[in-house]
Amino acid sequence: MRPEQMRRHADYEAASGNKLIAACLRDAARDVCPHGLVRAYCDEHRRPVPVKRRSALSCVVRGCGTMPHVGVHPGTGLVVMLILTGAAAGWKGGLVGCLIGAGIMAAGMVPIYLVGAYSRARLSDRLANAPTTPGMREEEG
Repeated sequence: MRPEQMRRHADYEAASGNKLIAACLRDAARDVCPHGLVRAYCDEHRRPVPVKRRSALSCVVRGCGTMPHVGVHPGTGLVVMLILTGAAAGWKGGLVGCLIGAGIMAAGMVPIYLVGAYSRARLSDRLANAPTTPGMREEEG
């Protein structure tokens, strides 16, 4: 996208009453790459988006809940059901048997659940930092 195209779009947004969007577009139109394109639309000269580094524990905790780009963790209900099934299987042994059954099921299922939570959090971060307009490139000539 050429700077003059971006400025025309900013004028349109300002006329529509979107002052904040118009100001952002005007700022972006000032940042021009050596090819004469707005830097955000030039594949060679686009500035990288800084990515916040997170610890593995932080990713696991975030991944267990609802994430903005991937939604609710699909395994939460299954893990809870399997742990309760293990507790029900050990019910014949009383409270101790119930806890042992739940513990055995948790030892097998929770690690798999947590690996899935970690990968969901990483995927959500990658989707959040992905370019919003892939293929939006001005043709030369």
